Amino acid sequence: RDVSIRWTVRKGLGQPEKFFDLATLQALLEDGQVHLWDEISYDLNNWVPIKSLVPLETHFWDVFALVDQLI
Repeated sequence: RDVSIRWTVRKGLGQPEKFFDLATLQALLEDGQVHLWDEISYDLNNWVPIKSLVPLETHFWDVFALVDQLI
């Protein structure tokens, strides 16, 4: 079974940034396109500040497992 999650970053007044994996989010953070105070969501309903997700890997795996159970 293939589980694909489309993540979204909600940035202040900027356009939402969409991505599919942790590596992309980490690259956006390193490039300064996304900041720790921005929020991410996997379903556009539940938004979490990036700075509260330490380590990021744990959050991504938790969401992946949740979505995998739902399909």
